[in-house]
Amino acid sequence: MNINILTEILTSTDEYYIGTKRGVTTNITQEKYDDEVIFFSPPRVKRGLDRKDITLRDLEELDNAPIITNIWLSNKYPPFQYGLSLSDIFQLHCISSNIHDFLKEAFNLKSSDIWEYQKIDEKLK
Repeated sequence: MNINILTEILTSTDEYYIGTKRGVTTNITQEKYDDEVIFFSPPRVKRGLDRKDITLRDLEELDNAPIITNIWLSNKYPPFQYGLSLSDIFQLHCISSNIHDFLKEAFNLKSSDIWEYQKIDEKLK
């Protein structure tokens, strides 16, 4: 459970984020895969909370909730992959620019570095 990421989402009212899912290393070949950058909207849970009002139950509920509204930016997976939750995310950035403009540029980037996508967001503000 990444408490910082979960707290950021629970205290925010923003609708769209990019996050990084850590690349895996296969046990057989020891081949390491790149981290994967994902555009998503967080699960529908209580949001806009004050930090002092967040309970352990809120954190656990959000951590285990599936992220169904996801689009993989750094690879060619089809959108809306099942089996993804916030427990898979280790870096997070809130998208504050126009979503349509952001996605047009993000789809052309094909990077596994979340900070490259953050630069696009900051440029479009």
